[in-house]
Amino acid sequence: MAEWEVAELEAVADMERSSDKLRIRAEQYLVKRGATLVYRLGFGLDGTVYATNDQLAIKVFYYERLYA
Repeated sequence: MAEWEVAELEAVADMERSSDKLRIRAEQYLVKRGATLVYRLGFGLDGTVYATNDQLAIKVFYYERLYA
């Protein structure tokens, strides 16, 4: 396996581990607004996108510096 492939796999694994933390942050945000998290729509390099019970989607970023 090439070095870049290992690095890419490690990055994806880090994103998946961060997924639980992002879900918790999303739930905390939504409870303040009277909404709930329904399911994860997808994820990428910047963060994760979740569907909510009020038929909206929110994106939670892995790092504050990515939110601009």
